[in-house]
Amino acid sequence: QRNRIAGIAAIAGSILFPIVGSILSFIYLSSWFWQNHLFHSVIESLGGFIAWLMAIVLLKMHKQNQVSPIHLWTSCALIGMGTLDFLHSFVQPGNTFVWLHSTATVAGGFLFALTWLPHRITNNSRCIYMPIIIVFVVFVFGTLSMLFPLLLPRMMIEDRFTFLAKTLNISGGILFLTAAVCFYINYRKFGESDYFIFTNHCIVFGMAGLLFEKSQLWDAGWWWWHVLRLIAYMIALSYLFVTYKRFEGSIRKTNEKLNDEIIERKIFEKELEIVNNSLETRISEATVELTRKNQQLHSEIEERLLAQEKVSIFTKLI
Repeated sequence: QRNRIAGIAAIAGSILFPIVGSILSFIYLSSWFWQNHLFHSVIESLGGFIAWLMAIVLLKMHKQNQVSPIHLWTSCALIGMGTLDFLHSFVQPGNTFVWLHSTATVAGGFLFALTWLPHRITNNSRCIYMPIIIVFVVFVFGTLSMLFPLLLPRMMIEDRFTFLAKTLNISGGILFLTAAVCFYINYRKFGESDYFIFTNHCIVFGMAGLLFEKSQLWDAGWWWWHVLRLIAYMIALSYLFVTYKRFEGSIRKTNEKLNDEIIERKIFEKELEIVNNSLETRISEATVELTRKNQQLHSEIEERLLAQEKVSIFTKLI
């Protein structure tokens, strides 16, 4: 019961914390703007790097069957979103800048929402290639967006986000929230803490997508949801590393146990070999002794037959 109350409180906090922060920034910092492209690049590139680290850890654990199969889509989402965010961090503020962030949000939300797919699809052997496909598609998409900025739709008009920019971010936010529902249902069903972590992770990213509409480039609200995303990344990463360390520890203990069993088996095999050699020696000695006695018996039989033959001849003569 306590865990349930704590879980509900944490989820409520993940929803209310972004909203309260956004409201406070709008009330008290409505005229505050801080245009610092370098700091923004550090935040976004760090977020992209963390997303990739999380994806690698999850894929490694997925390969060892240490996490749920649906985390294949979690890894794909982190790879897609992290790659586009990383490319976004190197672009100067402008149309491409907003385009890459917006597409990162909707791509991440869409791939996270694939956790709703039935397990029979997720467990399909072909799905193991999805992370590689996502890397290729997203990298090509991001690179082409940077190389041909004039072909991109308008994302900003007079420093204001366009309807398309807002639609992409809100859609991505809604998709993140649907994924959060899926994670929470699985958490209630199985009680695994990774479901709970990604429930809150998706809620924070979903709220950041929805709050995009109320922000303006470089204002307090804009910086607020950037900080929220980074916090969500760091919390999820710290949890995954702790879990992975436990996973490595259990593997190490299993390997040590197996090594001990191998050593014991080798000792047993040596003892068995000694016993076997001793048994072979005894059998060999017994065989030699039996052969000797058999020869001795044959000699005695021949002598008795010879004696009987002599007695028979002597009897005839008499």
